[in-house]
Amino acid sequence: MPVHENLELQRDAYVSSDEILQRVAAIGDLEPVPGPAGNGPARYFAFPRAPGAVGVISPLSHDYCERCNRVRLTADGRLRLCLFGDHALDLRSPLRNGASTERLADLLRSAMLIKPERHHLRLGESASRMRAFSEIGG
Repeated sequence: MPVHENLELQRDAYVSSDEILQRVAAIGDLEPVPGPAGNGPARYFAFPRAPGAVGVISPLSHDYCERCNRVRLTADGRLRLCLFGDHALDLRSPLRNGASTERLADLLRSAMLIKPERHHLRLGESASRMRAFSEIGG
């Protein structure tokens, strides 16, 4: 997944989720299965009669934005609306200024209304000023 630390490595190291699934399917029949409800953008696959499943998140080869239910609170108090975008809402200031629970709820609802429809990632480049996962909250 393209993040701050590996942008330079992407072109040479990228393996699509399709190729990963083909490699795993070489072991046996791999079938799509429903994932846990509300569990985000992963697509799940399993071997029949085998315990467990494997989830694949593939932002470059299989856009999942329409299923994305994620936001992240960064270490500096910003609510980041897309891992791969620059949209963020400052929550630290209202919290430090004593905002009520109702005001914070209004801010969160407003943020969800401006959550981007999709990211604009392409292999080898960044759609945003990428930050490290430790800064983003990933």
